[in-house]
Amino acid sequence: MTPESQTNHPSFKDTIIAFIGSGVMAEAMIGGLLRQKIVTPEQIVASDPLDARHAELRERYGIRTTGDNAAACTESDVLILSIKPQVIDKVLSDLRPAGTNPKLVLSIIAGVHIQHIVEGMGNPHVVRSMPNTPARIGQGITVWAAAPAVGDLERD
Repeated sequence: MTPESQTNHPSFKDTIIAFIGSGVMAEAMIGGLLRQKIVTPEQIVASDPLDARHAELRERYGIRTTGDNAAACTESDVLILSIKPQVIDKVLSDLRPAGTNPKLVLSIIAGVHIQHIVEGMGNPHVVRSMPNTPARIGQGITVWAAAPAVGDLERD
């Protein structure tokens, strides 16, 4: 591991973070995680249906990309749902076979309740957050709520 790819956060040393959907807000989060050296590029995988987006993200951030939501979910410790609300049911059905493999699911999807994700994935460890637009430049405020099964460690 080169010095540039080392993290400043040892608690995230072996954590794989997968993004399902890699639009504007997901990219803002990816950029922030890497700029702040919370994780290395090798620890991030982004799933998107567009091959052109894969190439763009690989070139810009050096992260792994895929078009297979289930594969990204299966290998992740933290799964971030950053898709449009109208595709949530299709995506949840794709992810359900992974069950509780991601130890924590974070949703930034507008208008989709925690319980809908818990039931759709079969994973009780769901946090819902609503980042705001300034998050794109690392200046945002985010509110969040967690399902009852999310423990203190995940909440921190």
